[in-house]
Amino acid sequence: MSRRPAALAVFLLAFAGALPAAAQTPALVKEDFLFRVQRRDGAGYTDLIAAERARYFNLAKCECKIEIRIRAEPAVNAAAKMTQIAAMSGPGIIRMMIGPNCADADPRQRADCVQLGPDLTFVEFASRGLIADRTVKQIASPMTMKCDPVRREQKIWLLVDARSDSMPDLLRDAAPVESVIVDNEPPPAPSVREVTGGHEALAVSWAGLPPDVADLDGYQIFCSRAEHQVFADGTFDDLQMETPASLCGAPAAAVSTRTAAVLDRGTPFPAFGDLKNLDPRFACSDHLPATQTSTRISILQNGIPYLVGVASVDRHGNTSPLTAVYLQRPVPTKSFYLGYRECPDAGPGECRDSNPDRGQALGGCALGRPRARGAVGQGGVAAAFVVLATVFALGRTRRGSA
Repeated sequence: MSRRPAALAVFLLAFAGALPAAAQTPALVKEDFLFRVQRRDGAGYTDLIAAERARYFNLAKCECKIEIRIRAEPAVNAAAKMTQIAAMSGPGIIRMMIGPNCADADPRQRADCVQLGPDLTFVEFASRGLIADRTVKQIASPMTMKCDPVRREQKIWLLVDARSDSMPDLLRDAAPVESVIVDNEPPPAPSVREVTGGHEALAVSWAGLPPDVADLDGYQIFCSRAEHQVFADGTFDDLQMETPASLCGAPAAAVSTRTAAVLDRGTPFPAFGDLKNLDPRFACSDHLPATQTSTRISILQNGIPYLVGVASVDRHGNTSPLTAVYLQRPVPTKSFYLGYRECPDAGPGECRDSNPDRGQALGGCALGRPRARGAVGQGGVAAAFVVLATVFALGRTRRGSA
């Protein structure tokens, strides 16, 4: 007989669990909500994956009026759950906020939060989701609307309020939240060691950044001929940098007119104009890896002065300013072989330079002005005659023996 009450209790619990779902109010959890961060793509929007976000939120884009769409929507099966809750408990409120701690029970903790988009009822959210269109600046610095050169994490929250009493049902870590890393801080500028001239080329070397610059991704070479670009648009298509000039069309600064004598290792100048603005039209290399500390710029003109600078690029696309550029000219050079070929009448151990005005010999040979192109020396004519006579005599001997 003592077992009957226990069996009855088990039966009642089982019966209660078998009641229709409409008699029970479902509970929402953070996994019932999804976030999508999107960028404008023509007439529509495209999702930004995590790796793309890191490059999209930086100082350059923060200075532009580039739109970002934050989209929150119900997960699979969550829409039906929210519709059921609304039918049982009232319309409810879904609100999107951005700030450090917007899902706290203390209203004072929510004072630093800014609302994104309108309030929606549960049914409205279940049918179309919540969309907030903002600029990157509004996401990066929602309170000050300034692009400070810092790295920070912004959090976008969904406040789920089934009772419509302005108190979130899901608090703190239990609340739906999406984090966006905003990195507006460019890496330090590298120190250029030297820019030296070669034949139709310039050799550039710089000191690599120390290992404590953890997010360094590589380097970018810039160059110009005064205020003019050196290479045609599209010559270098592997550019990882993102700058105000490439993204916002930033205006060029005033062009400097200062001149100076060119030193062997390059003359330092302050960067100016589009070069200072890191305009991608003035890129003179593809993206170079972080382990590289030298490169060569080719297909230049000898004797023409060029301005050359090196910038560092981090993984978010932030590019260091050009603290200085270096003025240098490519110079013509000639190998020992080419010099010898231009002196067919030079004696043994004597290779005459084709340009006696330079005041130096190639390989220690004597200087002299070469003969006119196409001229043949007497010694060359005699040697050719002897060779022909020998070949003729050998031919006659072979025919006689046959």
